[in-house]
Amino acid sequence: MSFTKFVTYNTIGSIVWAIVFGWLGFYFGRDLPLLEKYISRVSFGVLIVGVVAVALFFLRKRRKAGSAGTAATDTSPTIEKTTNLS
Repeated sequence: MSFTKFVTYNTIGSIVWAIVFGWLGFYFGRDLPLLEKYISRVSFGVLIVGVVAVALFFLRKRRKAGSAGTAATDTSPTIEKTTNLS
């Protein structure tokens, strides 16, 4: 990833993060413990979804590698097409 692209996405993410948490702080006001409770629950949910997604990715990758390995060891006869250039 180029540095310019990285800085652009990092800046956009920082701005969105600041707006979201600023809005949440304003909206919840004095109920900061309640906000912390909700954020921790949502963060835990996002963590679980991320772990499941990574696990599924690696399982699919392993399954494809396994099926490709069995296809490569197939000893069935094949017909090769040859061309005679003479």
